[in-house]
Amino acid sequence: AAVWPNARILLTLRSQPTMWASLYGQYVAEGGTCSPERFAGLDASNRVFIAEPYFRYYEVVSHYRERFGAASVCIGLYEDLVNDPAGFIKSYLAFIGVTPPATKRRESKRINRGLSPAGLRLLRIANRALRSPLNPGAPIPVGNRRARNLLSNLPRPRPGRSTAEELPWGDRVRAGNRRLEEELGLPLAARGYPV
Repeated sequence: AAVWPNARILLTLRSQPTMWASLYGQYVAEGGTCSPERFAGLDASNRVFIAEPYFRYYEVVSHYRERFGAASVCIGLYEDLVNDPAGFIKSYLAFIGVTPPATKRRESKRINRGLSPAGLRLLRIANRALRSPLNPGAPIPVGNRRARNLLSNLPRPRPGRSTAEELPWGDRVRAGNRRLEEELGLPLAARGYPV
């Protein structure tokens, strides 16, 4: 705040269960072999781990609001970005005082779609044999991108497959999410956040 006293802070939050599922999916896509349960239990002594404080959004938001002032912090929800990209970007641009350029509406296309749970399970098992930076001792020197591409066509379940109960610390993020919802009027429960 002292270096940039007029800074405008843009924070984008994502429902903790879907954020965790996405991070786990990225871990497997990069060659990880741990089950979801084992991945959740990794700590700082491992090369890859996800720290619980990363998911305590109330603390992060409070920190920025205290440092820069509440009026200098704008919070957006990833779920709104997915459902209405243009509206999401317009709200951020309005917050920083930029008029959006006139553009034609284009059809959006997802380019980094995660694997289905079945695809993740199969790739995780295949990763045991496929060499990668996360598994350098594996016997097959072919990267796991080919396996991922083959598995990307498996049927996908309906949204909402991850729940707070599946997270090892899901109950501990609820209180902070409730406070964000109450204090800032964010529609977290409606967007699938544990509250």
